[in-house]
Amino acid sequence: MTDNKTYVKEPEKFSVDYVSGSTKNTACQFHQTYELCFFSEGYRTYMINDTAYDIVPNSMLVIPPCVQHSTFGTAGVTRTVIYFTREYLSEYFSPYLVDTLLCDLSEPICILTHPRDNVLSLVNSIKNGFFQNQKVVTALNFALLLSLFKNAQKLPSKKDNFTNGIVGRVTSYIEKNLSEIVSLSEIATTFHVSLSYLEAVFKKNVGLSLMQYIIKSRINLATKKLTETKESVNKIALDCGFSSSTHFSNTFKKHTGFSPREYKRLYNGK
Repeated sequence: MTDNKTYVKEPEKFSVDYVSGSTKNTACQFHQTYELCFFSEGYRTYMINDTAYDIVPNSMLVIPPCVQHSTFGTAGVTRTVIYFTREYLSEYFSPYLVDTLLCDLSEPICILTHPRDNVLSLVNSIKNGFFQNQKVVTALNFALLLSLFKNAQKLPSKKDNFTNGIVGRVTSYIEKNLSEIVSLSEIATTFHVSLSYLEAVFKKNVGLSLMQYIIKSRINLATKKLTETKESVNKIALDCGFSSSTHFSNTFKKHTGFSPREYKRLYNGK
């Protein structure tokens, strides 16, 4: 007999992943662990919640557990990613030291490291120690790496500029792709943000929900086509992104008080 419980795999307390020259962008995701990334080569933008960070070589980033993030860019990047938990640190260090190491990491933080910090050498030692199962040495080197976040030069975020800019880019995208847009999720994916974030920012800045804006844009385009062209109602429906002429007619009448054919006759005089 089986039960209906859902079993969640326990996340690893510590793991290391190395990627060289990757051009892959990632969709919105989150982890149950901290995520520390060191970038030795390349440039990439990280979108973390509603804030963007431009990553450059020799920068280091920590993302706390369960924080949404995505990446985008065209250049290949070489990075080492370390996933870790508080429990991992507690196996090697006192509660006071663990709190000290993590106290600045409750929010996402990105810093620029310097050659004098020997970060690349330290990261390589952690990576090699992990794969060679040198647990104590790896933990000590990792604590040294975390300590670099104290008083380090933080890379600036682009929350305001990104927020203001993304609304303009999204409205432009909608106007150019009215007939192709199938779901709101595809818009969020295109701009490498979560749908919940995009909807909140759009509503705050435009005064309409994302779906309301799309429908309004489709109706506006339809009224223009109905009055300025000789296209059929069926073709206009498809060109404006409606799934069918029936859906188009019902939506159009709801917003204008007229069916498309009534509107066409009224404003064309025939």
